[in-house]
Amino acid sequence: MSLKKEDVEKMLRDFLTEVQPDIKAEDLTDDAELTALGVESLDVIEMLFEVEDQYGVTVPDEVVQSFVTFKDVVSYIMENHEDVAADAG
Repeated sequence: MSLKKEDVEKMLRDFLTEVQPDIKAEDLTDDAELTALGVESLDVIEMLFEVEDQYGVTVPDEVVQSFVTFKDVVSYIMENHEDVAADAG
């Protein structure tokens, strides 16, 4: 199954706007800094549990700490989901 960037972005936007009601989906642009939007570390951890459940992508702690922007998270999921799919085939 091919993973679409738009689907990942939508899932992340839906999750973040649910856990942080002050964030609007349109605020989550590629360059949006997560901490500047009020996303807390616990929110990121919960979001990544959801990512693991939906996409099978596990994010190591050292990588989580490197996420600054919304695009950082999306890019990591896209890059590592492809690796998982290639390994499974």
